[in-house]
Amino acid sequence: MSTATFKVYTNLKDAEQARAFQASQMTYNERFHTLMRLIKASAMIKNAKILSSPIIPEKDK
Repeated sequence: MSTATFKVYTNLKDAEQARAFQASQMTYNERFHTLMRLIKASAMIKNAKILSSPIIPEKDK
């Protein structure tokens, strides 16, 4: 399994430029798949129900 590489930027401007450059290098196929993942996440969030104080049953040991 490969490990992800990352770089820590010292200021926001450099980080934004690097993100914009990386986004510009994405293929149309990658952009499409990213959009589909965002749409799926949006649909999941839209259908979520928020419980203010749920009662969680204790597991028997």
